[in-house]
Amino acid sequence: MDESQRLPEAQEVDPALLELPASAPPSTHAMTHVEDALRSSGLQSEIAEVLPTRGGHVADRIWDVWTDVEWSDAFRVKPTLDLDVELDRFRWPAGLYIPRDADYRDHWMVPPPDQQRYALAWPTTGSPTRPDWASAQTGDLFTYAIVPWTSPGADVRSEAGIGIRYSPTFTLGTVDFQPMVNVKDGILAAVLDYYPTLSAGHVTLRASVVLASWQVIPGGFDLLDHAVSPIAGITRDQSYGPERAKLPGSLFTPRPFRKRFLVQGGRDYLFGVVGRVEAMSTLTDPQGRPLTGTNGTNFKVYTWITLGIPYMTVDTVQVHIP
Repeated sequence: MDESQRLPEAQEVDPALLELPASAPPSTHAMTHVEDALRSSGLQSEIAEVLPTRGGHVADRIWDVWTDVEWSDAFRVKPTLDLDVELDRFRWPAGLYIPRDADYRDHWMVPPPDQQRYALAWPTTGSPTRPDWASAQTGDLFTYAIVPWTSPGADVRSEAGIGIRYSPTFTLGTVDFQPMVNVKDGILAAVLDYYPTLSAGHVTLRASVVLASWQVIPGGFDLLDHAVSPIAGITRDQSYGPERAKLPGSLFTPRPFRKRFLVQGGRDYLFGVVGRVEAMSTLTDPQGRPLTGTNGTNFKVYTWITLGIPYMTVDTVQVHIP
């Protein structure tokens, strides 16, 4: 896409408005964002231990969400077509949404309307307070969480998301929101040295994909529905020793996730796919107090995932009231 065809930047939005309730790479795949996150949280020593991350196999899979099955990918990258026809007659599919910088020719024969490119992402890159980011331009997102060794009793959850805007053409009905998700890299790390005072407890690390629907309201967004799909997780005590669990190789095959939403005409919706990671510790000393590390080198509990969302679809399932 040359500069004359470049679309305007996607809308920026405060991540707080979209907060959800609790609940070896190719040379072209940069890992700088992971290194920056590790350095900013005091884990520079982990860089040599955990990178690169692809090709791992020891993290536990959950729900068999990523097991090999046959699936139909109607909008995968298409070969370039050279047709001597009136291309305006081949309209962009009404339910197909792609990143703002994506080449439409990888998916269809004519350009999409601007509203069928990704609308927004949260948080945006360059945040001075958190390493998480998402990009509506590329369709990529990164989220990172660490249990602070100085305050290990606090659970930590981080999220980053990408959204599309949708307005139904009927009065009342249901639609299927289905993003294609590619896990580019990720890790679940629990590095626990021996603690002679350890009484009980464990650490838990989880990575999930969340599909959510918000109604767009004046000044913000109203969360209507969401579904959490765990993709990997581990629970460990110190008996396991240092462990850096790379996400299973099967995760790196792009897979669709789907959630059905009820929608009403006259309303504007934001459908979003969110990457979520959680890091939790229940380790306690004999007095029942949260167990802390001594200097940050013997208590390293952290996780991250980088996701790519090459496209999303919204398909009408049933029209209850036309």
